Amino acid sequence: MTGRALSTALGYVLTLSITVFLVSGLFIAGGNFVENQREEVIRTELDIVGEQVATHVNAADRLNQSGMGESTIRIEQRFPSRVVGSSYQIYLEEDGPRLRLESSRPQVEVTVALTNTTALADSSASGGEIVIRYDQGEDAVVVDSA
Repeated sequence: MTGRALSTALGYVLTLSITVFLVSGLFIAGGNFVENQREEVIRTELDIVGEQVATHVNAADRLNQSGMGESTIRIEQRFPSRVVGSSYQIYLEEDGPRLRLESSRPQVEVTVALTNTTALADSSASGGEIVIRYDQGEDAVVVDSA
């Protein structure tokens, strides 16, 4: 009789061990899936914000060209301050020229190429309300937080 009782207990322990192993695997795989989906949503939102900021940078460039650098250009625009719960920064980079948007957690980076005539100054702004302006002192378009 002890052999039969041991067989039942051993079967129960083995079944429980396999179940714990399989459920743990599902949680790990599911967690990675959710994190990957979150990063993709952040990337998509940063792409959208980046394209909108690029449109305003191009508008500032066109306005500056039509005013021959003598006008005051200031474009204020409100964007979400966070994307999927993550804060982000907008970088206007002279090299490229390009916009680079970067979220904090998780770290996701998106770049948008710019085509402009007016020079760009290396500058940055936090997500939220931003200002794109022509700085006569630097003879360049800059981006700042409002």
